[in-house]
Amino acid sequence: MTHSLRRPAPLLLAVAVLVTLVAALLPALPARAATPSPKWEQAQVGLDYSVYAPTQTLGLKMKSFKLLDCAAPGLDEQIAAQYGSVNGRGFEIFESQNNCEDGPAPVALVATFSVDGALARVFVLCPGSYWSCKKIGTAGLKKYGGYTEVILPAGSSLLQPTLVTLWSTRLTLTDIKKVTRGLTFAG
Repeated sequence: MTHSLRRPAPLLLAVAVLVTLVAALLPALPARAATPSPKWEQAQVGLDYSVYAPTQTLGLKMKSFKLLDCAAPGLDEQIAAQYGSVNGRGFEIFESQNNCEDGPAPVALVATFSVDGALARVFVLCPGSYWSCKKIGTAGLKKYGGYTEVILPAGSSLLQPTLVTLWSTRLTLTDIKKVTRGLTFAG
């Protein structure tokens, strides 16, 4: 019995080459932004300030979402959402009409950046005194943690602007910017 080698059909060979070339030349697709949990949109009901949901969570899963009483009298509840992983990397987002809690001390301002025309201020937590903060800089964000504050504009004419405080643990300044700039009006 003799075996003959069959040649692939020219059309099939051309398609295979074309598919290989297209796959090699396509740029890698960017990571998709996370779809915000419906909890964010549901939280907007009954609140006088605009609710902003994260669309960029750095691949971290939501661990908790709560409405907490604001320590300041006469203000709406604040939103508290936590995202994180088992290795301690993560962030918490607090949203409110006004500052419901005082921040920690000592801290130092280490960076500012723009979010939809609003100024975001980034603070690093200090392991010692305020003077030790000045030496740490943005590298301390990943080592010691920190927080970012920004007042985002009202999402509609019926709502008030929102104070967003993003507490970060083991995140870089680049990570913090991604999460903060990824906040979108949920209402």
